[in-house]
Amino acid sequence: MINLIIQTYNEKNQERLNEYIFCIEMNLKNCNVEKIYNLIEGDNIDYLPQQIQNNEKIEIVRGYNRLTYKDIFDFCNNNEELKGKICCFLNLDIYLTDDWNHKKLSQVLNDNIILAQSRHEYKNGKIFMDGEFQKIFHSHTQDAWIFLAPVNIPENIDINFHTGLLGCDNAIAHRLKKAGYDIMNMPQTFKIVHVDNVRNKNNSNFIDFHKNSKIENKHPEHYGQYLVPNYDLVRNIPLDNIIAMFGYTPKTKALLIADIINNNVKIKN
Repeated sequence: MINLIIQTYNEKNQERLNEYIFCIEMNLKNCNVEKIYNLIEGDNIDYLPQQIQNNEKIEIVRGYNRLTYKDIFDFCNNNEELKGKICCFLNLDIYLTDDWNHKKLSQVLNDNIILAQSRHEYKNGKIFMDGEFQKIFHSHTQDAWIFLAPVNIPENIDINFHTGLLGCDNAIAHRLKKAGYDIMNMPQTFKIVHVDNVRNKNNSNFIDFHKNSKIENKHPEHYGQYLVPNYDLVRNIPLDNIIAMFGYTPKTKALLIADIINNNVKIKN
């Protein structure tokens, strides 16, 4: 069973709020979801319908500002109920499909692996992955983070930056990698669905949307970034295709092969 971490806020655009409510309701209905922890922004939740406020699967946690990754991992690490359990922080306009394979998820997740999931889009009743983002294998569009609690991140690794801002996904992937975790992206094995039709946000205008954010973006990705390609897609692509895609010269190809050999072969004379 999966424990979701979300944050609601008082969205003034009712149509956009309805998209959030739809996603929350879909997650509440999902038999894979054990509990939803809503780390609300501020104290008021009057904007949420009573059936969500009073749902026994939701725990309301008050007193947060706009979430940082440190808030999320601190919450999961310090909550005894979550110790050893599967946690999933996801953006508010995301829901999990109900066809997740628990056995497979348990096989993938361990103390050293964190899933950084790319999304499927939901438009006109259809669910699909964005073809434009596929050009770099959906490696920069993470909307859900799945891990076993607790997650151990040394204090000298900075994760105290806001979620939901441009570049933050690849910044936190870098920090987690630096902390010793293997980061994987399996969006077709474990589907998450993105509902964002009211604002008409898409792959050609998403940068402009982020520019208009009310939260200052301090661009933590400038201090380290890690891209997480779609494992379900790239695992069957011949390495030579990737080398050709990025225009590797024979020299750079040879150096890449040397790195692979050195990472796997140790000479014992």
